Amino acid sequence: MRMAVTTAASTSSDISGLADQLVQKEIDYNELQALFTKYKLKQKVKYDKLRDEVLAYIKKTATSSDKENNALLMIRVSETEAKLEEAERRNEALNRELQRRQTQINDQTILLKNLEDQVRARRPMTEMERSERRRMNELVDMESVHAQMTYKDERIIELNNVILDKERQILDLQELVREHDEVASSKKQAMRLVQKRFEELDSKTHRTIGTETDFSLLNGSPSHARSRHEGASTSFSRAIRGTSPGRAVRGHQQSHGTSSPPPLDPSEDTLDDEDQPGTSNLVRRLMEEKRKKKLRVTFDLPASGSLESILHPPSEKRKEEEKIEAIEKAVDPVNHEERQREIDEFASAVQALTTENERLRGVVDEQSTELVELRANASEADNEASRVQKENKSATAKARVVAQARIKDLEDKMAELNKSLSTQIESLQMENETLRSTREWEIEENAKMRQRLAKTLEKNNKLHGEVEASLVTNCELETRMLAEQEVMQRMMEDLEDAERIIVQQDDDKAQMAEDMELMRGAIIAQEQFIEVLEADIVIYEEHIGILRESLGASKVDHRDLIRSKAFEAKLRALEEEKQEIARTRHA
Repeated sequence: MRMAVTTAASTSSDISGLADQLVQKEIDYNELQALFTKYKLKQKVKYDKLRDEVLAYIKKTATSSDKENNALLMIRVSETEAKLEEAERRNEALNRELQRRQTQINDQTILLKNLEDQVRARRPMTEMERSERRRMNELVDMESVHAQMTYKDERIIELNNVILDKERQILDLQELVREHDEVASSKKQAMRLVQKRFEELDSKTHRTIGTETDFSLLNGSPSHARSRHEGASTSFSRAIRGTSPGRAVRGHQQSHGTSSPPPLDPSEDTLDDEDQPGTSNLVRRLMEEKRKKKLRVTFDLPASGSLESILHPPSEKRKEEEKIEAIEKAVDPVNHEERQREIDEFASAVQALTTENERLRGVVDEQSTELVELRANASEADNEASRVQKENKSATAKARVVAQARIKDLEDKMAELNKSLSTQIESLQMENETLRSTREWEIEENAKMRQRLAKTLEKNNKLHGEVEASLVTNCELETRMLAEQEVMQRMMEDLEDAERIIVQQDDDKAQMAEDMELMRGAIIAQEQFIEVLEADIVIYEEHIGILRESLGASKVDHRDLIRSKAFEAKLRALEEEKQEIARTRHA
């Protein structure tokens, strides 16, 4: 009881001290606000005076020089900028002071709330409250036991689900092992078939070789070649009467016995005499057919002499012929001209035949080079066939070795996979056994918890009887508590007084907040006034520009200079007065 009285007295003294502190803070705040309003009014009056003086000076010195106006306006601009900066600094200082006071007020309100909580906590508890608290604790214990039982039941259900999942995984793994066994057996069968195919390829002895040939050699007919050759030579035979001195014909027999033998083709000679190595039977057969179809060249020459004797006869014969020609020309000049023309045609025909002969010799040379190329291609084809055969043998051997190694690797992998799957199955079975054992243990624990719950219910019934007995004793104790309640009533009255004081402090706090809002409004008005001054400065600068454009450079007027000096003296006096006010305020 004495402790309660002492605690109540201490709390009331603390509350009264805090109330005194709040009153003192409020007084300080009011003083600060009054100083701020005074300073604001003084500054406003000074700004108005300064503006009036500037306007009057501008009106008086409208005809003054441009340089003087510029100097004065620059001085005014610098002074106003300094004043604006000073006002901004003061506003910032006032805002910081307001924030500090606000934080102090908030701290004091928090402290008052903590003291109220402490006063409420230090009140003595009645027997009814104690019994109620014990009953709540018992109910909390029963609820915790029930929550534990429900948790155990949920845990058992979860373990059952886990066991079912593990069994399902075991079945899936067994199915996977079965599928892997089937895949391995199919791979082994495929490798056996591949190995059997390799053995069949090795035992196979038949070899086929393909070569590229010119089928135009096989399809050409002798009649076509003969007609083409005869078509080329008939244009010359029409202009020639009698025997041709050198025509290219195919298989043509001379009517008389004197003729030059046909020239021998070197390619035919080599084909008849020797057999080139590396040529196959097919290529040799093609060469023979081409040789049979080749055009043979014969030269039919007259028996009396050579082509040189025909074109260039001896001198005696030439003289005789000239005499005969002269006689014939004298006798029959028309026949002589015809004969001369025939001789010219014959010479041109001989020239054409020589060119044709040279062309045919070029054709023969080309065919001989083609034959050599065909023989080289045939030898290359034989070499390529042998190389391909060797490569096929080596490739089959390598493939067999690789396939055997691959089969062995697959068998090793299947063995490792079977081993790992067996270990996984064993581990899953062991885990299943452990989960079953834990489930049984959880069931046993659940049964034990149910027994404990029954015991706690019995204890609860006993406690209810004890509570009824305690209620009887409580009635006896209530009479004793009446006196204590009177003391508590007095303490409650003191607490109500403290609460009234707190309410009064809250009202004071609200009033201070309103004052702060008013100060903020005054600061905003000051800022607006500063903005107006800045706008005036801009107007002054524009006026300076207009004066600079309208007025030229002129002489300095001594009288205006004196006036400007007097104006500057006034401005300095105002600045000194402002500094004096600032010093007195800081002091």
